[in-house]
Amino acid sequence: MNGFKRLVIIMFLIEFVRSAFLVGYLPAIAVGGAVIAASTAVTAHFLSDAGANVFMGHIMRLIKEKGATHLGFLLAIIGLFLTTTEQLWALIVGSCLLGIGMVPVWIIALCKASGENRGKRMAVLYSFWMAGLATGAVASNLLIDVSNAWVFWIMVGMVFIGWVVMSTVSPPEAEEVVERKTTSFKEKLKAFTFFGKHSSVLLPGIVLTGVASGMLVTLLPIFAKVFLSSSQFGLVLAVGGAAALVTIVPLGKLADKIGHMPPVIIGFALCSLSLFLLADTPNGWVVFVDACLLGLGYATFLPAWNAFMAAFVHPTRKQEGWGVINSVQGASVMIGPIVGGLITQFWSIQGALLVSAILIGLTALYYFGYSLRGQRPAGI
Repeated sequence: MNGFKRLVIIMFLIEFVRSAFLVGYLPAIAVGGAVIAASTAVTAHFLSDAGANVFMGHIMRLIKEKGATHLGFLLAIIGLFLTTTEQLWALIVGSCLLGIGMVPVWIIALCKASGENRGKRMAVLYSFWMAGLATGAVASNLLIDVSNAWVFWIMVGMVFIGWVVMSTVSPPEAEEVVERKTTSFKEKLKAFTFFGKHSSVLLPGIVLTGVASGMLVTLLPIFAKVFLSSSQFGLVLAVGGAAALVTIVPLGKLADKIGHMPPVIIGFALCSLSLFLLADTPNGWVVFVDACLLGLGYATFLPAWNAFMAAFVHPTRKQEGWGVINSVQGASVMIGPIVGGLITQFWSIQGALLVSAILIGLTALYYFGYSLRGQRPAGI
């Protein structure tokens, strides 16, 4: 089994843990299930994840990829055990450590997926990511009624298995021809500078889709409570997830053959259309069609979009480049729940869905215009 295959298995494991922790375990133990405690810890998790992405590339060059991943898994384990105290400060710190601990694996996985056949590799990577998120959410919610301890020890076991498998993965620098020197903080600033030079290309897609995604994380559960039963919402998620998982790998291969920009545009357009339809007719069988369309759109743009971004990451600064992209993406996702909550409060849940659809639709239009200009990435 090569290094990339091992990495996607690790990706499944850590995203299973992230989903189980945030969706099932944390809400159940957060000071008796207090909403404010759980939401604060979730925000802290994504804040630490976004912040760590900014500096992790530099840290990985200082202590090497192996050292960073070992440290990351150790922090994740410590974070999980801290949450067992069920005190607010421990929940927040534990959530932060778990978020930071997962960052090195993501950066290494994205670096390894950035070589030949980027679309196919990104598709495989994100299919395991989605599978981990889905199974973690379902398993934790089924088992949490039995015992919090079951969910906790499953998460700890998953992290340990990921740690063991990660120890067998060769670091990216061992496979690259380009010789690289240990970088100073000045090199980290160069990565930001390079990103800034190409921000007119990447930033609209990263920010607009990030904000829209953050909105949907908050909006869809509220939408389900208003218009659907719990069983219907579960079935809708299953339909959308199945549509994405079945199609993401072949669509990633197709993107490598026909180019990455057409799937990016079509995928964003399909997602926007599905959200418009969902806001217009939020009930009945149409919801299942919308879910299928949203899953198909997601599977269409995701591998192509990540492969497109990979073309802007300089081969000798992959860690820094992906760290910058992930940090901007994470910050954008964090804005989404605030925007979605305000729109829902002062307008309606359907109005908020319309805004998210418009944001994604604008992204599709932007890259349609970009493709007409015939520009190509120069690498950052």
